[in-house]
This record gives sequence, structure tokens and C-alpha cells, in this order.
Amino acid sequence: MYARTIVPALLAQIVYSFMMKQYSDDEFMVEARIVSSDNLSEKYWLRFSYGSDLSMHRFTERIPFTRRERKYIKNFLQEMDGYSGRSTKLRRMRRTKQLRRVDVKARDALLKNGRRLFNILKRRSEIKVSRFEDLFGTGFELTLTLDDITRRFPWELAHDGEDFLCVKYDVGRKVESPFWRRQSGVEPEYRRALVIGLNYKWEKDEDRWLYTAEREALAVQKQLRKKGYAVKLLRSKGKQATVEEVEKVLSEGVAIFHFSGHGAYKVHQPEGRRGALVLRDGDLTEEDLRTCFNKAKGAPYLSFLNACQSAKEIYSSHFVDAFVEFGAEYVIGTFWPVYDKPSTKFSEKFYREVTQGTSIAHALNLARWQFVRKRKFQEAATWPSFVLYGSAIHGLPRAP
Repeated sequence: MYARTIVPALLAQIVYSFMMKQYSDDEFMVEARIVSSDNLSEKYWLRFSYGSDLSMHRFTERIPFTRRERKYIKNFLQEMDGYSGRSTKLRRMRRTKQLRRVDVKARDALLKNGRRLFNILKRRSEIKVSRFEDLFGTGFELTLTLDDITRRFPWELAHDGEDFLCVKYDVGRKVESPFWRRQSGVEPEYRRALVIGLNYKWEKDEDRWLYTAEREALAVQKQLRKKGYAVKLLRSKGKQATVEEVEKVLSEGVAIFHFSGHGAYKVHQPEGRRGALVLRDGDLTEEDLRTCFNKAKGAPYLSFLNACQSAKEIYSSHFVDAFVEFGAEYVIGTFWPVYDKPSTKFSEKFYREVTQGTSIAHALNLARWQFVRKRKFQEAATWPSFVLYGSAIHGLPRAP
């Protein structure tokens, strides 16, 4: 009896548009589900459905996603790796006018591949779709439900000719996990936070040094204390941020975990050890995190991993799963390596907003907006990398 079964797609869109007007912005959130087909004969197809999480009306489309398109998007993520601070070529070009040309290439890559992603989503037989509002309406939060295949692609960077999806909407990703899930919005019983900032000046290779990570950690500590959190701050000075110390604090349980430093990604490692956070005396891997969260009976409510490739999914490195499967409500990570200064500005803006009562997804969007219209290369290569796992509507827990 629903529109998806007995009415043409055009009428379904009219019913959906009418339904959207029945709810206020605070009550209404659109959920889009993008999953790969279960039918092996349709392995290059996706099933795209969307609608209100308050309604049983959902509209489903079967859209092609060919081998060539998958390759394009995979190459897009690898290309953005090449515009990052880890690129040897860019290190040689540092402080030269040539960086401006690379900036143009990075922006062109974002727009070109963003349009490809949008063209995939808009393939509908009877309804003309020219912008995101034709699919999701205006003024609503958007949650993307993805599976193990579709989570590898940066749908947030789809571009409809006006702007990116993650700029027009407060977008969060949803990943279904088998256990340890809190009900969305449930607050932790404690108000403790772990904040780590490492500048890596003990490294012999100066290209690995960071210059603003510790400043970022101090700024985050200040904002969280205003919110009423007891903050444990670990820095490189005095060899504080060791693997043993970090595991100890996480095993005791924290509500917020913020890390600013290097992230490592190793393609040829077994599942569970491919992604890691680089600490003072070693790496903190996905397996180490699972052990800590098991002892703590859950992961932090919010984790902000301001580290290179902390949400890299292209080779099935599910580093964020260590958080999500143990009950994390929100995890923020990066698709590709990011730059030191702009990523610090990004996180500082995020915490200023979220500690004032802004929802986590919207605070992340406000952090993006400060860079979107600018022309600096490092900023253009940094802000699109950040991605949110979690609901699009909740904020930080209230202070005690």
C-alpha cells in the first residue's frame, strides 16, 4: 500500500515532499541507505533508498555502479593522498609558487570526482534530479547508512554543481555493529576526557615533525574544562604519551578521546593491525583499542582522531570499527593525510561550537565552512578529508 509499491516514481516524490513538510526541523532527519546488491549477478549495482526515519515511507532505487566508476573513485582517494603533506614531491615544492598549481589540481579533482558521485546517486528513471534538494529536501540532517563495500567511498564529497553534500547538509555515517551499541543519544555515566597532542620533535626526520598538535591539545583541554570535563592531557614532553599510559587511561573509561598526531596505515598488515595511532614509544593499533574498550565496558562517546588516514576504508582498514562496535556514538576521522595547521584550526573551531551546545554534525560542518571558500592549498587538501561516523542530530553530553 505504500508509494514504493503501487504508484509511479513521480507520484512517490510528490508524496515524499508533502510528508517532509509535516515535521519540524528538530524532529525530522532523512536517512539515505546506500548498499551493494546481495545478488551476485548484480554485483555492479547499488540499492539506494532514502526517506524519513520517522516514517515507513521509503523510496528505493536500483542504480548502476560499474567497475570503471569504482576504479575512478578509488583513484580519486589515492590522488588526494598525493596532495597531502606526506607527498615527497610536495615537500620539495614547499614554499614555492608551484604549490598554487597543485592547489588548482586538488580542487579540480574534488569537483570532478564529486560530480561523478552525484551522477551515480541521481540516476532515476522518471524524476529529474539536478541538485541534492531534489533528493533530500532542504534544511534537514542527513544520515548515510552504508555497508562494508559502500563505506569505502566518500559520498560526503558528492557535488551537485552548487556545493558538496557535506557542506549543504549535516552528514553522519551509520555502521551497523553486532554488539556493544548504546541507544542513540544515551550519555556516558562519567565526565572524563583524554586529550593527546604530539609534535614528534624527537624524530630524526624533520618532515615528520608537527608544530601545532600540542597547541591544539591545550585548546581542546580548555574548551572541555569549560564544559565541565575532567581532562587528562598527554603530550610528547616528558615522554607522557606512551602506549602503556594511553592504554591505562582508555581502559579506565573516558567520555571523550581526542588525538592530534600522526596516524599510520599499513596495507600489508593483517586485519586489525593496518591502522594505528603513533605514540611516543610505539603504535596503538585497532587490536589494542579493542582490548582497552573491553576493559572499560565501552568506547568513548566521542572520539576525534585528528591523524592521517584514521578513517581510511579503501583497503578495508576498519579502524573506526574498534570504536563503533564498542558503543561509540561519534567518531571523527580522515580519509587521507592532512596538514598540520589547517587541521588544528579545524578541530579548534569544532570544539568551540560543540561546547556551546551545537550538535556534533553541525559543529563539524561549521568547521568545514571556514575553509570552503578559501584559496590556500593546504586548507583545500585538508577540510574535505574529515568524516563523521554517528547520528547527525545529537551533541555533547551535558556537564554534571
